Amino acid sequence: MLFIQYVATRLFMSCVICCISFYSFAQIKQATIVFTENMSEISQHNYGGYAELATLLKQQRKQKHNVFFLFGGSSIGPSSLSSLDKGAHIIDLLNSIGPDAMGVAKKDFSYLEDQLSLRSYEAAFPMVSSNIYDPLSDGILDGLVSSTIAHQGQVNIGVLSVLHQTVLSEYALERLEVRDPATAIREQAAILRRNNVDLIVLMYSFGLDDIQQLLDERVIDLSLHKDNYFQQRQLKPPQIHARDIFVTIPGSAGVIDLSWNNNQPETLAFDWRQVLLSDMIADPDLKKQVDSYSSRVNRLFNQPIGELLTHIDTRRHALRVKENAFANYVTDALVKYSGAEIGLLNSGTIRGDKVMKPGDFITRKDISQMLPYRNEVVTMQVPGSDIILALENGFKFIDEARGRYLQVSGLNVTYNSQFPPDKRVISVKVHGKPIVKDKIYSVVTSNYLAKGGDAFTMFADKKIVNLTHKMTRLLADVVVDQILTDKQIAPKEQNRLTDITLVPCKENSDC
Repeated sequence: MLFIQYVATRLFMSCVICCISFYSFAQIKQATIVFTENMSEISQHNYGGYAELATLLKQQRKQKHNVFFLFGGSSIGPSSLSSLDKGAHIIDLLNSIGPDAMGVAKKDFSYLEDQLSLRSYEAAFPMVSSNIYDPLSDGILDGLVSSTIAHQGQVNIGVLSVLHQTVLSEYALERLEVRDPATAIREQAAILRRNNVDLIVLMYSFGLDDIQQLLDERVIDLSLHKDNYFQQRQLKPPQIHARDIFVTIPGSAGVIDLSWNNNQPETLAFDWRQVLLSDMIADPDLKKQVDSYSSRVNRLFNQPIGELLTHIDTRRHALRVKENAFANYVTDALVKYSGAEIGLLNSGTIRGDKVMKPGDFITRKDISQMLPYRNEVVTMQVPGSDIILALENGFKFIDEARGRYLQVSGLNVTYNSQFPPDKRVISVKVHGKPIVKDKIYSVVTSNYLAKGGDAFTMFADKKIVNLTHKMTRLLADVVVDQILTDKQIAPKEQNRLTDITLVPCKENSDC
């Protein structure tokens, strides 16, 4: 009898242990991810900013358990304040909000790799770049990490972030290498799986061809990206994958509520929505911090320097697909300063995203917002053939409104945007005369383009001309000085860049 009782007790305990183990294995886990990126401006009237983001995070953290804040980066620059502190204030604000991780995106290289490395040591959170290699350290760029594991409660999320190869040319990075994103993701994801993470989340900010396969194969469980300009381009959201979260509303954050069975990431289910930060009330503590930075900018830059007599438009589309009036003024200012025959400037150098009207006074703050990069003025000796190559490079991605579209001074260029890339230039005139391919012209531009940035590699080996009795100046300073001299300015378009697909052909034209 005792033996029977003993056996029954052992069987009962075994069943209890099995049930507990099964429950532990099958129990539901839950988490929430708040995701956003591209916040180089600390506060914007129409979109909100860091103080509003802080409120959203506080609400989510109060209402739910296991709330993760993943910041996609692309925010260290450019901006008027970042032109002074290279983005240190962005890290300061993020430290107050407390991201679980920040992904490194291309705009975070606005002030080049060494400044990004410095920012990483100021951050109280990991900055992730999974596919970058620095020969100097024979590994990741100093201060960054290839992956990280974020912990909230009993939930562990592995975090990855990748860059596209074009960051090297667009930001003229000379030292770093960018590995194949898919290969790096697979390698880092395997390491994270061995560390028993619940889920693996990828942040990226470009078209990633392998994203569907990576999600289908469960290399990663969720991917996050955002495009502030998606609606401006009037595109339909691509149907990439159900677990590819694409935030498309400017000034918004994605809030993703997740649930899955423990140890079974393949059971992941989620709901998500886009939340407008402008709908949030600013967090008082963060608002004080933001206002402190804003007041510094205002004290430094709110000095009127000239009056505007015409409209100017520095919105993205107005700069990157056609001639732009303000860009004409900028390139003309460079030519006047340097005495060069030709001025060339990539449209991505000019920012601001604003429209100003006649009667508005331009301040130093306006110029620092429109020209936030600390680009120096450079004069080169360039043959006509390379000037044509540079124009072709500028027109190459016109349908994507990329920042390499060239604005010019001293040239009249006719092109056809519907022709194949690298064959779009039809005619070029220098001060009214046809360009001569083997003639050497003096060209003024930025040190960024002179180094071959934005794939303007034809400039990288050109002779730099030192300007007599003139020190090296920043582009923004040259423009400010020109406005102070003119007092009233009236930028206008002057048929410098003519796309014949948009203009009816006339007799004896270059159509």
